[in-house]
Amino acid sequence: MPKKCYPGGFRLTKKTAAALAVRELGTARGLEREPGMPEGYFHITFGNLDVRIFPDASDSSHRSSSRLIQMSIDLNGGPDRIVQFFYPDTLELCPAEEDIYRRAKGREALENWIEREGVEKCRRTVEETARLLGL
Repeated sequence: MPKKCYPGGFRLTKKTAAALAVRELGTARGLEREPGMPEGYFHITFGNLDVRIFPDASDSSHRSSSRLIQMSIDLNGGPDRIVQFFYPDTLELCPAEEDIYRRAKGREALENWIEREGVEKCRRTVEETARLLGL
């Protein structure tokens, strides 16, 4: 019988997700399995905050580790989210992966800006900003 394959390459249990929630949020009250998602996806709602805890299954070529837990915190109606990565064995933060995530999001925002405004307009804006800053 073939070995079961889990998202992110490991089995994230409710017990581990609850321990992470208590450590980072102060409570695991209301932690539930996320409906319609694979095994290992959990969520908690605090008023307008939606917190998701799940195995990080993103495909990044610069990953510091392939087996991490991702915690994502969204404000309903807000454009941004807080994303943190944790080692599943120790529940310690993985700052290197957070840096990779932030850089990728910044690169994506820059690409969207250039695509939306056009290369020449963006170049002029960067040159004008650099001139104003004395760079």
